[in-house]
Amino acid sequence: MTQTKLTWYGRCCFLIGLSDKKILIDTYDTFHDVDMGRVEADYTLSSSIAHDHGHIGASPKSYTYGDEGTQNLDSEIVITGIKSHESRGSSNIIFRV
Repeated sequence: MTQTKLTWYGRCCFLIGLSDKKILIDTYDTFHDVDMGRVEADYTLSSSIAHDHGHIGASPKSYTYGDEGTQNLDSEIVITGIKSHESRGSSNIIFRV
């Protein structure tokens, strides 16, 4: 059975721990003077290029995904990116892990 751990870093940013892999979602920059710092992760998922969702420098050694489609991250983890639009008209990606 795979152990799952979820850590919230504020705003929309979460770290999902699945067995021995870490997936970081929607990192942000110093928006509103809050700095999330750096987080070690194997993969980073970015739902948009906005500064409060796509600060890939927060985990510079991770593989970054931000497109629609399906990716096999390893033998147990599959992500699917689904293209969508926010109510203000900006495009983004919804991820299914």
